[in-house]
Amino acid sequence: MNPRILLRTAVAGLLLSVLSGCMMGPDYKRPETTAPDTWHKTTAEIADTQPAVLDKWWTVFNDEILTDLIQQAATNNLDLKAAFSRIDEAAAQKGIAKGDYFPSINGTGSATANRLNDISGGATAEDRTPNLYSVGLDASWELDFWGRIRRSVQSADASLQASVEDYRDTLIILYSEIANSYLSIRELQMRIALAQGNVNSQKDTLKLTQGRYDAGLVPEMDVHQSNLNLSRTESSVPTMRQQLAAALNRLAVLTGRTPDEIQTQVGHRDKVPHPDIDILEGLPADLLRQRPDVRRAEQQLIAQTAQIGVAKADLLPRISLSGSFALEANESGDLGKSGSQSYSFGPAFSWALFQGGRIRSNIRAEEARTDQAVFQYQQAVLMALEDVENAFISCRQEQDRLAFIQQSVDSARKSVSQVNTLYENGLVTFLNVLDAERTLAEQEDSLAQSNGLLSRNIVSVYRSLGGGWKLPDPSPKPEPAPVEPPKEEGEIDEATKAPAKS
Repeated sequence: MNPRILLRTAVAGLLLSVLSGCMMGPDYKRPETTAPDTWHKTTAEIADTQPAVLDKWWTVFNDEILTDLIQQAATNNLDLKAAFSRIDEAAAQKGIAKGDYFPSINGTGSATANRLNDISGGATAEDRTPNLYSVGLDASWELDFWGRIRRSVQSADASLQASVEDYRDTLIILYSEIANSYLSIRELQMRIALAQGNVNSQKDTLKLTQGRYDAGLVPEMDVHQSNLNLSRTESSVPTMRQQLAAALNRLAVLTGRTPDEIQTQVGHRDKVPHPDIDILEGLPADLLRQRPDVRRAEQQLIAQTAQIGVAKADLLPRISLSGSFALEANESGDLGKSGSQSYSFGPAFSWALFQGGRIRSNIRAEEARTDQAVFQYQQAVLMALEDVENAFISCRQEQDRLAFIQQSVDSARKSVSQVNTLYENGLVTFLNVLDAERTLAEQEDSLAQSNGLLSRNIVSVYRSLGGGWKLPDPSPKPEPAPVEPPKEEGEIDEATKAPAKS
């Protein structure tokens, strides 16, 4: 058959297959999940159905230092830079897959000198040394009749989207870790300040007891018990200072700075910042689906689903166009002459007719991997739901606990004041003073810890909902965001992959 007719037939078949969308393997369909449309009743007491801003949740703490630390981490954190480089890697892998859409063209060339044996006895020296010079082009182009290449590109594109979600997940974890470290620092500073206040108060009690002992009004045992109580309170301060130093060092690592720089920037405050828990109102249940770990699991499922089509395409022949053009001559100066031209062109196919069951086994393996990806996606949704519900409930319960502790602290302070007055007048024993001071120290320490825990629980709510980036706005405004959302299909532009800046 005429090669031109074959070429036209092959090109027409290619166009027809592309236009008809012929591709092996199943198209992706989102699996059913148990994600709710509304929260659990307990959680619903906090959550509402009004829109809430999650992309810069740390601003609800109204703390400029915390905001500055997050901005620094968005630029300097090494884990974030590594996640960004993985996006570049995935984009390059997609470029490799898309390269199969186009012909493969190779340049060739050679210069060969040969020496033949004179077995006939009549050949001349020139006949026995036929040099050969050749330059040309080889080309091949696989016609994607069955969608093998398109499925490969689909898989690579979904893997790229998954790497973007991985970047976002790293972003969310980073921001929440910075906030938790910062809040822990403020909690420890508050605990140290309260402990130091109790130390000063107990020193005054020790002086009072020593004076009463010197006057012969109380036994020496009261002095020893007062000194014991003071030493016990003082012993808790070094441990908290060590924890404070560790928290500062951790914050330095997260922000990519030195401990000295962080200590200077953070400074000292003896109060834990936390907003009113009512700011959690306005968090609809469907925010669960914007969590990057859930979205990443779905993109991994999409990528794996496309691999089934790639595997099934091996059941059918691979059809390609190939050709070559060359200039060949025995002398280099003759390469441009008309007689030196040679070419070949035409369609070809290869078909794996018998592979010992390897192709079908590979298809079953890809289908099994897809089933695993479905289960992993469904598990990711369930775990996200668990995370959100636990965070909401912890916030509500810790708020109630903090209120009770505050009441106990107020009562303990009044008790210490009253019992000291009674002790000075000789109306109660020192055991009453000792018990009241110990109770006050314990309750004030619990108050500081509860303040820190409530603030960290609020951070957990925002983290569980994927706070730190946002989905596209129906009418977007020119506002900077840590990461622009990925396109549903097609290329990821550079703006999408840019490191986050708050």
